[in-house]
Amino acid sequence: MAQILDTQLMHPRDQIVLIISRIYKRGLTTTSGGNISVIDDDGNIWITPSAIDKGSLRPSDIMCITREGKIIGRHKPSSEYPFHRAIYAARPDLKAIVHAHPPALVAFSIVHQIPDTNVIPQAKHICGPVGFVPYALPGSEELGEKIANIIGQGYNSVILENHGTVVGGKDLSDAFERFETLEFCARTIIKGKTIGEPRYLSDHQIEEFEAQIPRLQPELENSEYPSDEREKREQIVKIVQRACEQGLMISSYGTVSTRWRGNDFLITPTDKLRWDIQRNDIVQIRDGKREPGKLPSRSVWLHQEIYRRNPHINSIILTQSPNLMAFGVTGKK
Repeated sequence: MAQILDTQLMHPRDQIVLIISRIYKRGLTTTSGGNISVIDDDGNIWITPSAIDKGSLRPSDIMCITREGKIIGRHKPSSEYPFHRAIYAARPDLKAIVHAHPPALVAFSIVHQIPDTNVIPQAKHICGPVGFVPYALPGSEELGEKIANIIGQGYNSVILENHGTVVGGKDLSDAFERFETLEFCARTIIKGKTIGEPRYLSDHQIEEFEAQIPRLQPELENSEYPSDEREKREQIVKIVQRACEQGLMISSYGTVSTRWRGNDFLITPTDKLRWDIQRNDIVQIRDGKREPGKLPSRSVWLHQEIYRRNPHINSIILTQSPNLMAFGVTGKK
């Protein structure tokens, strides 16, 4: 089973290794590019080291710079440390920063454009407005000042001219979800442009989507977990993790459900990193009611109606992979 990202109890160095490993394995940075940091409650900044292979980092490689400026660790801190420090000073609400050079966002950076997050309904809410930072020498104090100036204006995501991207979050889970979603948007736009011209949703359409308040099913008085139900939980988790590994789902996108008995079914939860979903996160829907204490995907009513009307359908996958969404955002057939 995959390691769980616990931003409350997991040590910052372990969080960083988990996420940088995921970024590297997904091809969103290189052995030498990109860096991640987390600032703890004592004001210490934990950050990836300089000139160490990003594909093989261990917790003992992560560097710490104390509030007083003391450097602790076996290596040198990332050369980009100045802009991490400057961002935390400008935005005390941000507690984690992800900087990398993912291909699609680098493509936008070298043509000096910002991806329009109105291409997919969820993306604008997750990424927020995206800023653009003029070029400065990587690792320089000047770059730090320029990034901090833009992020200080309220942006949580920025494109660095001829460089890459920087995103911040309330914790590392939040920052990574934003980073991955922004890259997904950029990929969708680029794929769309290969077959046509992407059509973007209006702000009003985005607001209507976000204003939807899903009607929750009442809770079950108690849940049953027979062997066949547990087996289906395991199947869902494996499918979601495989989809994430193949780039068909990301942290913020993707829902999987499977019919259990009659019209009862199991479905993935809402507001949970898709690649980090575990068996106990899956939500049981029985007799039109949900498992106590859990929130199913916002599309749960769609899944329920599909199963009700189509007895021959036993599983549903809902996602927004860039190659297929190229057709969805351009209207091409």
